[in-house]
This record gives sequence, structure tokens and C-alpha cells, in this order.
Amino acid sequence: MGTSDLENGPSVVSNASFDEKSLVKSQRIWDSGDRVAYGAHIFWMIKELGWVLLIPEICLPCGAFAAVMMAYGVIVHCCRRPLEGVLCEIVMFIWLCSNVLWMSSEVLFDDPDVEFPWDLCPVMPGEHESLYNHMAVIFTNGFLLGVAVYVLGVLGIFYHHGHVRGALGEVLLQGYLCSWCLKDYFWAAENVWPALSTDLVTVPMLLYHIHLQSGIRSATGAGSAWIAWAFANAVWILGELEFPGVMGFNIAAACLLFVALILLICGYASYKEAEQKVLCNESSSDESTASE
Repeated sequence: MGTSDLENGPSVVSNASFDEKSLVKSQRIWDSGDRVAYGAHIFWMIKELGWVLLIPEICLPCGAFAAVMMAYGVIVHCCRRPLEGVLCEIVMFIWLCSNVLWMSSEVLFDDPDVEFPWDLCPVMPGEHESLYNHMAVIFTNGFLLGVAVYVLGVLGIFYHHGHVRGALGEVLLQGYLCSWCLKDYFWAAENVWPALSTDLVTVPMLLYHIHLQSGIRSATGAGSAWIAWAFANAVWILGELEFPGVMGFNIAAACLLFVALILLICGYASYKEAEQKVLCNESSSDESTASE
């Protein structure tokens, strides 16, 4: 071994070690919790599709699968990531569980305004008003709980970091989760215009988030799915609360949800890449802040 090799040896070993650590870090960023949580979103979308078409054989099991899978993702990330890395998932899990409970109460006990040819709802006809009302109290408070957890989590992260860069900035960009929780809260309370407003306000918030994350031109996958989902909900809300019994609104919402489902399934690779980039940027920002 020459002198130059001896001189460069430690540097080469150091660079190799650094590259190995970077590789391990990148592999751990997108883990099993993320993969399962993405699958939960797909089941969530199928649940919505089954709900708007009043097919309990689809929406009930898919809602249960989505909740269990989301719970797995939250548990995994609570063990591996700080609060800023798991807060939005916790809020989403609370929102999902409340939404599934709401859906279950509707398809099990409530007489639908829209009459489809298959006539599968309610699953359990009869007098269940007391049980339905108790479930309504739980899921409406669940939507508000999701908003409260988000706000308290943001305050806790700000107190810990003392700035709005990096991880906290990314959490703030996902404030549309609060709007969607409030949308379901107002929708369940049959307040049509607050429900529509809190639903549609998520569209510019989502577009801005996509623009910062991967650019508007890259919004062809999961980001576009969320936007299609928001418009599907708007059509569904309008039909259910302003034009009850008109099947066309449910069919239109189902078509938009189907488009959103296809976009979500096809957008896995781009979503994974964008999320890895965001998490890498958060880590770099937090490390530079700590060094300062």
C-alpha cells in the first residue's frame, strides 16, 4: 500500500461509513408503518365509495381494515419518531375512527334518503334511536378531538423547537386535516354551508402543500386524489343536505371517488418519493437548528 493510499484510507473509510449511514437512514424513513398507512388510505377510499353507494358489504369491512391498518402505522411511528413526525397520523387516526363510527351508525340503523335498486340499508331496521344518538355523541366529539389534538400538538412542537421551520412547518402545512375534521363535524350536524366551506377550503391548502412538496406539475398521484376526494365530498354534502333523495348526487360523488381511488393507487411511488424528501429536509433542518 502506497503513502497516498494510507493518507486517503481514513477518508475513504469515513465516506463509506457516511454513505452507509445515509442509506440506512433513507431506508428507515419509509418503513412498514408508512406502507401500511398508505394501504389504509386505499381502504378508506373504498369505504367512502361503498358508503356513498350504500353498500354495507363494502364500506363496513373496508372501514374496519382502514382503522386497524392506520392504528398499526401510528403505533410503529410513535415508537420510532418524535411528536412532529407522528402528530398528523394521530389526528388522521382519530378522524378515521370517528368517521367509521359515523358511517356504521348510518348504514346499520338509519333509513337512507336515497333509494338504490339494491336496497341494502339499513342493515338492522327497527327502533335504535337511543343507540344511534349515543354513537352520534361519540363521533361528533371525535371530530372535535382531532382538531384539539392537532392544535395542542402544534403548540407542543413550537414550545420544544421555538421556531416554525423544518418539522413544525411541515405539520402546519397539513392543517387541512383540521378542516376535514370540521367538515365531518358540520356535515354530521347537517349544517350544509359550514360543511361545504370547511371541505372546499382544503383545496387551495392541498395545492399549496403539493406545490411546496413536489411542484404542481407533479400533482398527478396522491395529491390529486385528495383534491378529487374533496370535490366528491362537496357533491355528496350538497346532495344529502340540500337535495335529499336525488340519486344523481350520490352517483356523481361515487364517480369522483373512483377517480380518486385510481389516482391514489397509481400515485404510490411519487407519494413515497415526496414523503422521503420531506422527512430528509425535516431532519436536515432540525440538525442544523440544533447545531446553531
